[in-house]
Amino acid sequence: EEDGDKDKKKKKPPVYKRPSFIISVSILLVIAIVGVVIFWLYKRHWVSTDDAYVDGHVVQIAPKVSAHITALHVDDNILVHKGDLLVELDPIDYQVQLQQAEAQLASSQGKLAQAQAQIESSKASVTQADAEIDSAQVSLDNASRDLKRYQEVDPGARTRQQLDNAEAAEKNAEAQLHQARARKVSAEASVNTSIASAKAAEGDVRTS
Repeated sequence: EEDGDKDKKKKKPPVYKRPSFIISVSILLVIAIVGVVIFWLYKRHWVSTDDAYVDGHVVQIAPKVSAHITALHVDDNILVHKGDLLVELDPIDYQVQLQQAEAQLASSQGKLAQAQAQIESSKASVTQADAEIDSAQVSLDNASRDLKRYQEVDPGARTRQQLDNAEAAEKNAEAQLHQARARKVSAEASVNTSIASAKAAEGDVRTS
């Protein structure tokens, strides 16, 4: 019997070869590997150091217009989003400027309307001058024919006064024709001036 007990003791495997030991060690290794992987994933995003500082984005903002601030709706180091109301500006100065701009626009529009009306008036003057030229030309033609007729008539059949009157009538008709032509030139110049004024007024309207 003692020999049998000795044989059993000899056949019993060592602890590190026992299944329970191997399973336990395997579980511990798996847990350790999983822990190392989790720790590595964590350390990828977080750094531990004694010389650390916080990284932040500082953005300077400025209004498009200068004015006194009447209300502040944010504090330092606060997160804001696009469209958030940050400050309120005093609108008084800009309301005054707006009213002045609106008045200037109305004045420019009035000047434009006046210039456009002047264009039409000047064009009408040109048309009238054309009619006066035609009338003066007819009068000159009649006076020239009358003078020629008196000049061709036997001096005994007409008086010197009649000839003088015919000559004076022709000269007067010539003067009337020259005046009508001058009025047309003046009317055409007025049209050009009115067009230039209208263009200037249009520019004032666009910039008002």
